[in-house]
Amino acid sequence: MFPLKESTVSSSLVFVVALYVPLVVIILLELCKCWHRYNYKDVGILHLWPLYNTLRYFLFGYEAQSLLARMTKHTVGRLRPYFFAVCQPLLTHGSTCLNSTNGFYHTNYACRSDMPYNVRYSFPSGHSARIFYGLIFMALYLQVHRGRRWRSVGVGSTLLWPLCQLACVMFATFVALVRVVDHKHHWSDVLAGALLGASIAFVTVRGAMAEALAERQRLRHVSSVQAPPLHRV
Repeated sequence: MFPLKESTVSSSLVFVVALYVPLVVIILLELCKCWHRYNYKDVGILHLWPLYNTLRYFLFGYEAQSLLARMTKHTVGRLRPYFFAVCQPLLTHGSTCLNSTNGFYHTNYACRSDMPYNVRYSFPSGHSARIFYGLIFMALYLQVHRGRRWRSVGVGSTLLWPLCQLACVMFATFVALVRVVDHKHHWSDVLAGALLGASIAFVTVRGAMAEALAERQRLRHVSSVQAPPLHRV
């Protein structure tokens, strides 16, 4: 029975922060790392494999969380907190839920106003799943690529990485909280969406790390096999 309010954080802003901001950060840091490793020259297409590997895992996880959230919404459903405000249900015998005396639950009713299509799809919160996936992935990505090699290019400050990671977690939490404050979701919807997005972020980052490690071991093995034998003089 909560009123319908405008969203504090718009859907377009959540989409941009969850998808495009991590993409830009990943591309810039991977290119910076690649150019620094090869002294800003002789950078070929094969040297950009870490960028390709990270991007494909990130985009795969983004689509996975979106698909799982939508599947759960259409399977479980659940009415949003502002359902009564937008539906204004009218029962079959002409009364409303406020003055009805025929029991507590009613399944046969008609809405007196046009409802948004997503009013029945409250669980889980798609905004929470999306923003937690994108920003938790970026926080974990920064943690994985944190090291001494960044100090020479000006981004290796002791507190820079933790501050960026804290900003990611804080903004994702803020978006999830205002979804409850704006009466768009129940608290359990937001919690389920946050857990879904964060879990997929952990899985995809771990998969990207394992793939990168396997590729480095393969290249090390190929280089050792192709190296010319040493002869004693």
